[in-house]
Order: sequence, then C-alpha cells, then structure tokens
Amino acid sequence: MKKSTKFLIIFMIILIALTPFGSLSSGSAWGEWEPEKFKEIAGFIPKSIQYTKPIVEAMIPDYQIKGIGSTASAITSATIGALLTLAVLFGLKQMTKRER
Repeated sequence: MKKSTKFLIIFMIILIALTPFGSLSSGSAWGEWEPEKFKEIAGFIPKSIQYTKPIVEAMIPDYQIKGIGSTASAITSATIGALLTLAVLFGLKQMTKRER
C-alpha cells in the first residue's frame, strides 16, 4: 500500500472518530439549514435551494439510524459518507486513468 493511501485511510478514520463531537455544539451544522433557516440567516432563499431542496432527500436524515444510539448513528453515517466519497473518487480516478 502506498504511503499516501495509508495517510488517507488514517486521516479518514480520525475524522470519522471525531464525528460524534459535532453533537456537543449548539445550533445546526453550517450549510445544513432548512430554507426557512437560510432565509433567517441570509435574508433570502436562493432559487437553487427553493427548487432543489424538496427533490434532494438525505440518505440518513439527521444522521439518526433507528435502533442504535446517537453516537453509533453519527459514526455509521460518517463511515457511509466517507466510503461513498472514496468510491466516487476511485471511480473518477479509474475513468481518467491513462493507458501506459
């Protein structure tokens, strides 16, 4: 395994392990606002949010998975998100790979 791959894996594991600390903060996560909250913060609702928000639904709403605790839900959500991100990046890398 390449050194950069090991670094990426360790970095992702650290970020996933730190995920539950987000629940200690008050308020909502930056950028994860409902349209009404966005209007309260920015003074308006961009058309892109008005028209796309109802179409896009979260895979795991509020990072909560029924039947497991909030910490386990947060870690599971982070792990799924990280794996999906890595899968997309790997796919893009494979698509753009040059033949030697």
